[in-house]
Amino acid sequence: MKSLCVRVRRQDGEETRKRLAGDGVLDHDLRIEEEDGYLYIPVTEAYDDLPTTRRAFDERDDATDAADILGHEPRFETVGDVALLEPEENDEAGEALVEADNGIETALRVESAVEGRERTRRMSYVAGERKTRTVHREYGRGFVVDLTEVYFTPRLAEERQRVASDVSPDEMVFDMFAGVGPFSVAVAEAGADVVASDINGRAVELLRENAERNGVGDSVTAYNDDARDVGRRVADAGGADRVYMNLPHTADEFLETACETARSGGVLHYYDIRHEDDLFEGAVEEIRETAVRCGYEVEVLEEVVVRSYAPYDYNVCIDARLV
Repeated sequence: MKSLCVRVRRQDGEETRKRLAGDGVLDHDLRIEEEDGYLYIPVTEAYDDLPTTRRAFDERDDATDAADILGHEPRFETVGDVALLEPEENDEAGEALVEADNGIETALRVESAVEGRERTRRMSYVAGERKTRTVHREYGRGFVVDLTEVYFTPRLAEERQRVASDVSPDEMVFDMFAGVGPFSVAVAEAGADVVASDINGRAVELLRENAERNGVGDSVTAYNDDARDVGRRVADAGGADRVYMNLPHTADEFLETACETARSGGVLHYYDIRHEDDLFEGAVEEIRETAVRCGYEVEVLEEVVVRSYAPYDYNVCIDARLV
């Protein structure tokens, strides 16, 4: 079958294969082909840094996955070429994930929930290459992540794309809890100017690196500071058309800052963890009460269940316009 592919010299093949696998674009269902001293490596999408072409490939008939090796599906999520095992998974699961034909080079076990002001998780090494830094790709964007120093979840990729699609060119956006920048970069690509903040200094370093990596370094200004203090700077400079509040559990503590930062007609993207018995109503009421104190009424534009978070609990987003 025909596929998009990258053409490299044979001596560069293994390094390139690892790079493509780490960035999540290597097509594991097709065999790498060799011709006249060059390797043709099948990919699932165009790769910014390497020229691509199309050619015919044979499908792999020897591919295995971790479930084939273990006899059951392990519980994990993938960030770049690193598998993050659920705490209850044993070492054999990590070893199987590294052995399988899935592009995973490292398996780590998540040993804690998100902790502290800097929002990090403790990890332990299980199998494969000893590293915590990787490059995660989603919707053609690449994000450098250090999994022990910052929090990142791939499970919000679709949500990040959703909110980026709402952005108009030349909007001013305030990303209050930016992490390594997946929201900031996505909306900057859509044409917005972004002010981003995070209390985690390492996250801000990676955010700046990721903005440059994705070609939007001139559109993203990042601060290693409390979101309240950065919000005051944004308000003093004229305010924001959109405010992203992706800090479930405690975003309500920053609602007043968000309302004071937003311009009239601005939109809040408010994230929360809610029980299924009250997915939106209580949070909407809290937004309304805060907005009224800041001189605004609220128009709810959309209520979205982003993902399941725990039994009976959901990660939700409320898009609310201040008028």
